[in-house]
Amino acid sequence: MQVSVENTGGLEHRMHIRLDPEPFEEEFGKRLRETARTVRLNGFRPGKTPVKEVRRRFGASIRAEVAVALMQSSFHEALLQEHLQPAGTPTFDPGDLEAADGFQFTATFEVFPEIELGDLSGVRVKRPEAEVTDTDIDAMVDRLRKGRTTWSGVERPAREGDRITADLAQCGDGDFHHEGMSFIAGDEFFFPNVADAALGMAAGETKRITSTFPDAMADETLRGSESEFDLTVREIAEGQLPDLDEAFFASFDVGAGASAEGGERAEDGEGDDGESDDSENSGEEAFRAEVRKDMGGRLAATIRARVATQVMEQMVDLHAFEIPNCLVEERLGQIRSELPQLFGADGDSPAPPAAAMDIARREAEKSIREMLLTRAVIEREGLTVDAGKVRGRIEELASSYENPEQVVNWYYSQDTLLQRVESDVLREQVVDYVLSVADVAAVPSSHDDVMAGQPTADDPAGAARDEDGGDGAQGADPTDDEDT
Repeated sequence: MQVSVENTGGLEHRMHIRLDPEPFEEEFGKRLRETARTVRLNGFRPGKTPVKEVRRRFGASIRAEVAVALMQSSFHEALLQEHLQPAGTPTFDPGDLEAADGFQFTATFEVFPEIELGDLSGVRVKRPEAEVTDTDIDAMVDRLRKGRTTWSGVERPAREGDRITADLAQCGDGDFHHEGMSFIAGDEFFFPNVADAALGMAAGETKRITSTFPDAMADETLRGSESEFDLTVREIAEGQLPDLDEAFFASFDVGAGASAEGGERAEDGEGDDGESDDSENSGEEAFRAEVRKDMGGRLAATIRARVATQVMEQMVDLHAFEIPNCLVEERLGQIRSELPQLFGADGDSPAPPAAAMDIARREAEKSIREMLLTRAVIEREGLTVDAGKVRGRIEELASSYENPEQVVNWYYSQDTLLQRVESDVLREQVVDYVLSVADVAAVPSSHDDVMAGQPTADDPAGAARDEDGGDGAQGADPTDDEDT
């Protein structure tokens, strides 16, 4: 096998490979004989088809199959010989399959960049420090209660906090209308002024108001424009918050055990001295303890994610290198394929807006840079995945299930899931290593600020993440019933 490699610009390489004719013809003859033994042709008994007839009918396609197989096998052999690591799938260009001097082909591909890591002590990290306070728990319990609000229709003008069902129709030549929208009177709403305008209105009443089309409107021509609307109230419902009782705790699978313990203490004679039974308090205490545990776990995870984001962003800022375009295009292809699912479209969907794909490309390039830098740290420092941390992560994921051990065993039986957890753990190990040499400053913060993605002091990157909707960690909602 003769191999020559040329750099065609940037990370792209073109490899020319020529094989001696003997291996190709030997493999071609072998496949002809195998086909002759298995093919069924009219006029010939099974297994008795002459090789000459097989060559006449199927020679071209069999020769092409042999060429594909040899291109793949010899290409990988040539990569080892030339010490090259392709970043994506190569493009093969076969030559003359009938050439007497041997089979020749060309493979075009991109390689991973050679990254020389700089001084990682130049990484500056602001680690937010916060804890879950009793005030935070009070606010969370209130949110959970509001999530269990029961609504009943009322025949009176709307008051603050009522749930309003209404129609909104643009006046004049405008054709925008929204029927049956729901919002809380006096609260913030998608359309400014609408929720406040509903205060004092009765069911069936219509009021003309002025509002502004939100920037998230699908019709770009409407975004930010002011218009007059007719607001018609259909229904007014009054909310009733649930009591902090056994039924409320049971709806979150929390507190039942503590209440049972309280009942046992009463049966044992505790409380006979005239003091009231504290079973309800025990149930509420257990519920608040579980809420604290859940909020604390989410807070810690969010802090870890924000610190990791700072580490990765600064590593990217400290290193300039070219990235394989094939990896970017692969990621953009995944995004395009996911767009119909994200928007609930069936069949063919229109091409995504150019601005959206420009943002997606920047995010894809950033993600690939982080991946390549992570690999470089792993290779330079000889990091290997910590099996104990992998086990701990899987047990953490399984802890919310009824049979955690069964879930743990299932994770270890699924290679794809296990590799995903190992990859996440190894990335965390890289972050931990960088933190061990970086300049890390603790910045006092609060639970709400951390979970809302508020930037830490002197953290412009955090501010940018906040404007874009956060760094991805704060997306977890502590009011999620199933997680609480």
